[in-house]
Amino acid sequence: MQWLHNSVNAWEAVIPFALFFCALALLTKRSAGVVADARRAAGEWRTNLLIFLFDTLIVLPFVALPSVWIGAQLGAPAVLTGFWAQAPWLLTGIAAIVVGDYIGYWRHRLEHHPLLWRFHATHHSDREMNWFSLNRMHPVNRLTTVTIDLTLLGLAGFPLWAVALNGLVRTSWGYFIHADVRWTLGPAGKLFISPSAHRWHHARDEAMAGKNFATVFTLWDRLHGTWRSSPVPFRDPTGVEGHSGGFLFEMFQPFGLLPKRIEERAAPEGRPVEVLSKA
Repeated sequence: MQWLHNSVNAWEAVIPFALFFCALALLTKRSAGVVADARRAAGEWRTNLLIFLFDTLIVLPFVALPSVWIGAQLGAPAVLTGFWAQAPWLLTGIAAIVVGDYIGYWRHRLEHHPLLWRFHATHHSDREMNWFSLNRMHPVNRLTTVTIDLTLLGLAGFPLWAVALNGLVRTSWGYFIHADVRWTLGPAGKLFISPSAHRWHHARDEAMAGKNFATVFTLWDRLHGTWRSSPVPFRDPTGVEGHSGGFLFEMFQPFGLLPKRIEERAAPEGRPVEVLSKA
């Protein structure tokens, strides 16, 4: 029953985020606007809830195993584990977040490689992007995310509490930058990834996408030439052109296994289902 316990914990963890972003929507939009946005996103919300349920019940209990095995086989260098054990806790915590964000930057770029893009495209396919879109993730994408991030953070010698802190901070900021607020964060947007900047990354137009891979800090995109500033709110359409379907579509399509009965029902609101394009 450990899998059920893990799922309950995951749902309990997401409740504060749901309350926060509901309150934020009411504060930043008129009630009529909130209702209209909710109606437009209803189909994608249903899909994302099913993906989240499948993720917490079935996927997450198993995807952490590769990183645990790799970490056990290789082990972190004693000099690194000793250093972080002696370092002030504040330094260790901040370092874990910074290093974790840099690992996440390169892992995210890897997921845009054609080999992995077909799975990562599920995350990009929301046309009504909102905070919960962060959870729209194919199981293969979840496997690469968890395995790469946890393995490399573990090999860097960080203690478990620092790895957990990295996950909490970067997940929280990930929810924020997916939120439908389109804020630029003003001067702070030069240091931190803003919701508006991250919407560039989800742009439906391929000419505008492929930028802003980091989750928290703009530094990594600036260093590696993938930064696109967003001094004004970004309002262009998001999603992957021709690709936005229900739960079964998102699970099977990346493998090229799409039974006709699923294909006929895959596209919400009568949208055509097409082959994935690289965004």
